[in-house]
Amino acid sequence: MKVEPGRYVVLRGPCNLNVTQGEAQILGIAKKTYVIASETTFSIFSARGAEIESDCSYVTNLPALGWENIGEIVAMTGGRVIVIGAQDSGKSYLSKLIYNMTDNFLYVDLDVGQSSLFLPSFVSSIRGKELFFENPLMFTRLEFFGDITPSRDPKRHIILATKLTESEKNVVIDTDGWINNYGLVHKRRLIEYLDPDYIIVFNRNNKLIPREYIDRVIYLSSPSVNQKKKSDRHIIRRNLYLRYFKEAKVREAPTFGERVKGIRSLCLNFDSLEGLILGLIKENRVVGAGLLHLAESLEILTPVNEFDDFYLGLISLDREWRERRIL
Repeated sequence: MKVEPGRYVVLRGPCNLNVTQGEAQILGIAKKTYVIASETTFSIFSARGAEIESDCSYVTNLPALGWENIGEIVAMTGGRVIVIGAQDSGKSYLSKLIYNMTDNFLYVDLDVGQSSLFLPSFVSSIRGKELFFENPLMFTRLEFFGDITPSRDPKRHIILATKLTESEKNVVIDTDGWINNYGLVHKRRLIEYLDPDYIIVFNRNNKLIPREYIDRVIYLSSPSVNQKKKSDRHIIRRNLYLRYFKEAKVREAPTFGERVKGIRSLCLNFDSLEGLILGLIKENRVVGAGLLHLAESLEILTPVNEFDDFYLGLISLDREWRERRIL
């Protein structure tokens, strides 16, 4: 199959792909062989043209959207980049592409519902690792939000975003798709607090941008080739929990009550604590996730070996790894 210069060939995995002639990129990464393990839609791009062989499903062929050009500009100039748009507009895809094309940048994932780094209900950052399609479940720094939508506590979401990005000159910030109603106000405040050099906005939504930042905006159109149903999002989150807790062990909980404030002061029914998601802490840093288990004493299911405290979340997981909100 030919990849014409300046065009995207859009394919769907899972599949294997080989570049047999020329040079091509997926997510800003140029290789000769790619293994796409997940059922995801992606594009392959070549500046000068290439030949590929693959068992991927063909989706479409379309003109290049200029995303690689943006990656090249950011790589040359450096700076703080924030990507904003509706659900399934391409935010995470573009954020990863820009990050992969730069050197010594930090990648920050602020989407607590559809995380691209760690688990839902966390915000996180990573440096020094190429990002492909599956969540690496790794992080440079981790903060616990405790729910799968920032609407639960927008102020705390901004505080955690600021903690992850403070003192960082070169950073790519991926955001969630909450842009309606108060979500619009939240995004404007996020921009004001994070003070980015580049604001990439899908589908030209000027209402998301504070007036003093208009000259920093790059508008893009969404390709709209990978729209997910609500049920698909539940499955993705469930599979992430399964992956993370696959090697988990039951460990005795530290003294209950030290950090139970979590998002705010809570009064919870004791029975609702079973399966509650936790942010585990060691020496005042969040180091991973756990699930609360009620036995004769409080226990925590987690793959984390060492922790000395924890935050309570506001969602729990049942025996089938499905989420339920407790408040």
